[in-house]
Amino acid sequence: MQRLDMEQALAAATATMRVTAPVGAGKTEFLIRHACALVQNGLRPSSICLVVNSEMAKLAAKRRLSQTSAAGVRITTARELALQVLSLPEARTVIGRSPRAATKQEVSFILTDLRLTGIDSNTLRKVVADPTAKPDSPDGQRARDVLFDLLKRYDILLDCEVAPSAVQALGSLAEVPERLRFQAVLVDDYQNLSAASQALCEMMARERFVVAGNADQFIDGFDTNPNPRGLTDFETGRPDAASIELEAPDTAYPRIRAFAQAALTQDSSAFDRLVESGAVEPDDDHAVLVKWRTPADEMANLPDVVRRLLAAEEGLVPRDLCIVTPNHTWTRSALKMFKRAKIAATAAQGNDPLRGDPRRQDASGMLEAFVRAHLLADRNDLMAWRMWLGLGRRDLASKDFAALADAAQDHAAELAAMLNGNAELSADTPPELRARIAEGRALIARSAEKQGYSLIMACMPELDEDFESLVGELKGSETAAELAATLRKHVFSPVVSADPACVVITPYRQLQGLSPKAIVVLGAVEGLMPAAAQLDGERQAQAARRLFCNAVGKAQNRLVVSTFQKAPAAFAEQFRLVEKRRKAERGQTMAMLARTRFVDDAGNAAPPSQSGEQFV
Repeated sequence: MQRLDMEQALAAATATMRVTAPVGAGKTEFLIRHACALVQNGLRPSSICLVVNSEMAKLAAKRRLSQTSAAGVRITTARELALQVLSLPEARTVIGRSPRAATKQEVSFILTDLRLTGIDSNTLRKVVADPTAKPDSPDGQRARDVLFDLLKRYDILLDCEVAPSAVQALGSLAEVPERLRFQAVLVDDYQNLSAASQALCEMMARERFVVAGNADQFIDGFDTNPNPRGLTDFETGRPDAASIELEAPDTAYPRIRAFAQAALTQDSSAFDRLVESGAVEPDDDHAVLVKWRTPADEMANLPDVVRRLLAAEEGLVPRDLCIVTPNHTWTRSALKMFKRAKIAATAAQGNDPLRGDPRRQDASGMLEAFVRAHLLADRNDLMAWRMWLGLGRRDLASKDFAALADAAQDHAAELAAMLNGNAELSADTPPELRARIAEGRALIARSAEKQGYSLIMACMPELDEDFESLVGELKGSETAAELAATLRKHVFSPVVSADPACVVITPYRQLQGLSPKAIVVLGAVEGLMPAAAQLDGERQAQAARRLFCNAVGKAQNRLVVSTFQKAPAAFAEQFRLVEKRRKAERGQTMAMLARTRFVDDAGNAAPPSQSGEQFV
């Protein structure tokens, strides 16, 4: 493998190529500059496809390409490519279902239906997690058969089926349609894609296939079953492939990258060498650990932290500043604090914006809006009807819906007709179910033709903050079908406003593909990062380590890691924070907390610390 700087790597680029690099060393930048070089050498921008991990990474790449000759390059995600393939009539014939990936909540309803078989939950979960795996028991085979019957009934694909189904569909075609082929396919963060997604990207490349990534940085959540070995073994079976490792470029702020690398490897020797050579000053404060007394102090002073960073960096605009949050509660609190401080902000709502308990209709939040939008988009959508009837029911109406399906002899068209009023319900349909069906029909009759804001209000009469974050992305003229598609896309890949005047609030994972100039990491305490669920087990802890180090290494100029030392005992219990001890303060029991282990694991490379009061 050759080790080259950016200019050398661009000059050495070949048709089939793997580019690796350490944290923050410019992998995405290489792909963008390579795309520009291809355009300058005569390729049409539309014949080049850049594949990134998420919608937020798409926005960032579009912004970086917009001022170049390669502004017309197609930027997409692997899931979008797969769904585009599955939208072909030929593909739908092969797969037998619509190109629609099931959300976690839709899967939970399907799993509830599966439980009617009486098969144990572990077997059911195993089958749902990977329906392509060969069952290891008769119950497993029966569960698999029933699962596929349900998926066919609801005309939906499990997320783990999307990329493999697209590969299967493409493989069945005598010839791949021209609109699905590109002269060059460039893939960022290749290690985060599944083997099927990796294969699909390559199938779409006519002449040039270039991938970039770092196998030590792979992150779950963008694709089912990420395949980092696809990057490490890239040259296997590709005799003409070249491999290049990008040298970390010289930077005015090496401390940030050195901290990220030291926390990832738990080895600060590289940082020590930087200090010895004079490349890093011992008192360099471009990366700093800020200590607050309590989480309330951290949040209350967040606007002042942002103001200080914007004032400290010449040319820094709010969009260049990312606030990284450990969970949804911190995201919401940050949004509220910025609103109170009159600072414009936009937030990505994490990988699961359809929060809420479907068994409690008053707590289903975005989920009910999602279901309403899909009912209005298509009155024959059986998955939407299934969820509509189950919302607010402890059993999610699984037995009642199964009885309806039996009455329709499990014919999807007949079942849809019974639900939307084109056929009679069976005489023994329970009154509660009849009432809910009537409510759904009334909603459709009242609102199916609405558009824009009136449609949004029909889906969610009381606009909550999660739903409100989407409104800025809408044009105001959306039909129900367009709104439903936007909501589904948002579930799998959250987005933020492109307004340069907005500070960006994002979960750790959604920083993938971004290069903010300044980052503030909130809640850097044990129990939040790593999360309580990741504290047990080496695999989970390592996944959290990669997530943290990938995030902090993204900061170009400034990094603030924010932690707090204590919290009310009830608060610590609620969020499952790691407590060192408890003590009484002014009549209140306080839990003394531990900062995230990843700071300590960086050894000498850990950022210098100061109190929050000193920092602001």
